[in-house]
Amino acid sequence: FEPCGYSMNAILYKSYYTMHITPEEGSSYASFETNQKLASYTSLINNVVRTFKPRRFVMTLMADEGGLREIKGNPLADNFQKIVVPIPTRAK
Repeated sequence: FEPCGYSMNAILYKSYYTMHITPEEGSSYASFETNQKLASYTSLINNVVRTFKPRRFVMTLMADEGGLREIKGNPLADNFQKIVVPIPTRAK
């Protein structure tokens, strides 16, 4: 990344994790992706949002037919009330 940025890729057992951060004045970008299977994604989502502290974010869940059969309910909507999105304060 020029002139600045960070990229990280990791593998732990059967899961991968990738993170990209590009801090730019006016519009920074950060992304996190994993294929880790979890019964609940609430903790993972909370940790990612708490780490990046975004003003806004987009969350996408992808699953094949087998993965959809394993999911009980909507793992995003069912836990949405438990997901804590910190609202950053602007420096004056």
